[in-house]
Amino acid sequence: MSPGQVSPGAIRRFLRHIREDMGKSDLTTASHTSHSLIADLEFEKTLRYVDIPIVVERRTSYKALGHDEDLPDYAPIIFKWLRQKGASHICEVRIVDSYDNPHSEEHIIDALEGLDVQVLDWRRTDLSVDVIQKAAPHVKDLCLYSSGNWCALSHWLGPDGVVKLKCVRL
Repeated sequence: MSPGQVSPGAIRRFLRHIREDMGKSDLTTASHTSHSLIADLEFEKTLRYVDIPIVVERRTSYKALGHDEDLPDYAPIIFKWLRQKGASHICEVRIVDSYDNPHSEEHIIDALEGLDVQVLDWRRTDLSVDVIQKAAPHVKDLCLYSSGNWCALSHWLGPDGVVKLKCVRL
């Protein structure tokens, strides 16, 4: 996926194709060609980077826009699919998360757990070091984003903060 903003419709179509590839929904004739393109993708064990852009209007309820369901937290689905395609090591993860409606810390753990991530740039404010330790314990380069919350800053700089991440280059 390319950097920048992505429309909700585009990410919903991409996720639908991923779910079809993962066997979660039946193929329809209309989506067979595009599904085949995704189903035939093969990845090396090591990916240079995964860059997931922000979904425009993620905070807007898709029910209000006439859709049957809200847009799911898409990152765990994408990373699960990458793991199923054989990826186990990602040199750099870049996620532009929504400021108003970010992925939960549990979804971040679900997304990255089991992947060896070297550089983590998940643009979610006040992310806990405990989450990073569970999700990406071997991370070497880490970008943290603050809302200005002194508790988060104190946590990062304290004895149970970034110093617990043994591989991070300080």
